[in-house]
Amino acid sequence: MTFYTYDYLVRQEQPLNPVKIAIIILLIVVIAFFSIKYRQNKTLIKYRDLSIIFIFVGLFLTFVQLNQINDIRNLQGQSQSMIKIMNKIAQHNHSATHDLQINSATINTNMIIRDTHDNTYYQILMDSNQQGYLIEKMQIDTVNTKIEVVGQK
Repeated sequence: MTFYTYDYLVRQEQPLNPVKIAIIILLIVVIAFFSIKYRQNKTLIKYRDLSIIFIFVGLFLTFVQLNQINDIRNLQGQSQSMIKIMNKIAQHNHSATHDLQINSATINTNMIIRDTHDNTYYQILMDSNQQGYLIEKMQIDTVNTKIEVVGQK
């Protein structure tokens, strides 16, 4: 069973990949170069064809990057929701947030929170729109369960 620390969720950010951005900028420069070459000599259609090829490659890479940006934003939004839930649980249980660990980095309908301060486990049942939740204390057989913690110092 894998648990993620509160600090891990707070620090979890996936910045934009500068290599991909550099490739897109390079493609724009190449497209501009071939477009200028084609305009200078319209009888050489190879520059037009190369421009069209690079435009399609550039569009493809741009759409892939935009899709990844959208995925990153969704994950960050879910991480922020997880952090809010963990803050509320810490307040309710009068424990510190750094003592809490959760078994999922994204919101789902059945999650488990571990309070390392008093070694208790809580099951979080989310409703269908993931706005409300129910917390129940639970027991886990830790003897037969391997527990891995991600983000522990």
